[in-house]
Amino acid sequence: MQIYQAYLDKWFSRALGPDAQASMRDVFLRLGNADDDLFANLGRLTHILQAEAEAVLDRVAKGDKDGARARVLTSLPALRPCEKRSLAPCRHSTG
Repeated sequence: MQIYQAYLDKWFSRALGPDAQASMRDVFLRLGNADDDLFANLGRLTHILQAEAEAVLDRVAKGDKDGARARVLTSLPALRPCEKRSLAPCRHSTG
């Protein structure tokens, strides 16, 4: 957003109408936040996977193979959206 504010905003104000200028500002704002959004989603996914791995490993360590398998299978529907290109749909709804 720094380049936009320093250079492009002034140019767009001369070259574009108010609606188009606002649209361009929104585009650059979204692009500027894209990395932060991606890393925040990756951080959430990491916590989800860590919690699930700990729960499964705990069951395995206790010899509860059926419980471990059930936990993995229960977790799959909540984690399936994470296989897609966007991490936004990833939500922790496993037990």
